[in-house]
Amino acid sequence: MALLASLARGDNNGSVVTDERRAECGLLQDTIATWAESRSDICGVVVVGSWAGGEPTMDSDLDVCVLTDEKELYTMTEEWVEGAVGQRAPIVRRMEWGPLFTERRLRLESGFEVDVGFAPIQWASVEPVDAGTASVVGSGAVPLHDPLGVVARLLDAVSLPSG
Repeated sequence: MALLASLARGDNNGSVVTDERRAECGLLQDTIATWAESRSDICGVVVVGSWAGGEPTMDSDLDVCVLTDEKELYTMTEEWVEGAVGQRAPIVRRMEWGPLFTERRLRLESGFEVDVGFAPIQWASVEPVDAGTASVVGSGAVPLHDPLGVVARLLDAVSLPSG
C-alpha cells in the first residue's frame, strides 16, 4: 500500500516512468535527431541503454551515441549543447571511455540527465565489431539519425533490429 501511495504522489524512487518523463524523452530524441540532421559531420546517432532497451526508470538517463570524425567540435567546447537538446544545460560530467569514446553528461532544467557520447565512425565498424561497442548496443539501440547506414550495419552485425 505504501508503494501505491508513493506512486500516486509521483515519488517513484527509480521505478515507474511518468507520462511527463516519457514525453520529455520523446521530445528530446526528436530534438537531437533534428540537430544531427543539420550537422554534416554527424553520420550516425543512436540511443542505447535502458530507454532503448525498453526498461527505463525515473532514475534513468538518456544515453546517446553520436558518430562523427570531428568529435573535438563537441568535446572541446560547449557550443553544441543548446542546439542538441533544445535548451541550455550544464555539462556535469566528462568521461573518456577508452581512446575512441568521449562522454559529456548534461543535466536539463527538469533534472533529466543526458549522456552524449562522441565517437569516430570507426567505433561502429563491423570488420569486426569491437566487443566494447557490441556491449554498448547489445541491450538495445534505437537509431535517430543514420544517413549512411552506419548504425544499421552495426545493429545487423550484433543481430539487433535497426528500427
